[in-house]
Amino acid sequence: MDCAQGRSSPAGSTTCSSCAAGKMISEDGSCTSCPAGFAQKEQNKPFCEQCGKTSKGETSAEGASLCLFCDSGRYQTSPGVCSACEAGKYQDGKGAKQCKSCPVDTYLADEGKSSKADCGACELERSTGVLEGQTNSSSCLCRKGEFYTSADGNCTTCPNGADCTGTDGIVLSEMIPRTSFWRSSTDSAIFLDCKRIYVGMDEKTMALKSSNRCCPPGQCNGTRRSLGSTNTTAWNPDTQCLEGYSGPMCG
Repeated sequence: MDCAQGRSSPAGSTTCSSCAAGKMISEDGSCTSCPAGFAQKEQNKPFCEQCGKTSKGETSAEGASLCLFCDSGRYQTSPGVCSACEAGKYQDGKGAKQCKSCPVDTYLADEGKSSKADCGACELERSTGVLEGQTNSSSCLCRKGEFYTSADGNCTTCPNGADCTGTDGIVLSEMIPRTSFWRSSTDSAIFLDCKRIYVGMDEKTMALKSSNRCCPPGQCNGTRRSLGSTNTTAWNPDTQCLEGYSGPMCG
C-alpha cells in the first residue's frame, strides 16, 4: 500500500509504519524529524517538545528522541540552545543556565572553559580589585596600598610616607603624602618626614608639630586631583601645609 512520506509498509501489510521517536506526525500522515532544540520520545505524536523548559539547561540535535543537558563549558542561552561560556567565565557542571565568573584577581581570555582552574591568576603584586569575570591580564593592576605603577609599567613598592590607597594601579602623580609627610613635586617619589625640621625637640613635640603642619588629617585629600595633573608647575606644594605655614616640610 502507499504510505505517507517518512513511513513504510512491509509487503502484504495493510498498515503503514509508525512515526518513530524523534519525529512528529503531520496532518497528512507524513513523518517529520524534530528540529534541533526539540525532542519526542514517543511514536506518532503530532508535536515535538521544546528542550530547556525545566530548571536545567538542555538542547538536542535534529531528530532527537531525548533532550540532553548543556555540556560543561556551555550554558542555555534560550530554550533548547546551548552556547559556549564567554571569556571571563566558565561552567564546570552540566545543565547550566548561566556561567560562573572567574573570581577576583584572576582572568580568562578564552571562551567555552569548563573549570575554575582555567582562570589565570594575577601576579602577587597585582589585583583586579573587586572586579570578577575579567578577560585579560591588563585587568591586573598594581595592588593599592602596597605598590604603585612606575613609568615602565612595573609595580614598585609604595614609598615610605606616601598614601597609595587611592586605587589599584595608582601612579606617582596620583599619590598624596600621609600625615606628617611632605614632597616637593608631583613627580617626586621622595616623601620627607617633617619631623626632620624639629630635631632637638622631644619626640612627642616633634610628632605633634609635624602632624599638625604637614598634611594634617584631611588636608591633602582634596589635592589628589591637583597631584595628578600633568602640569606639575601649576601645583603649589604649600597646599600640603596648614594655613599659615609654607616652604619645604611646611617649616
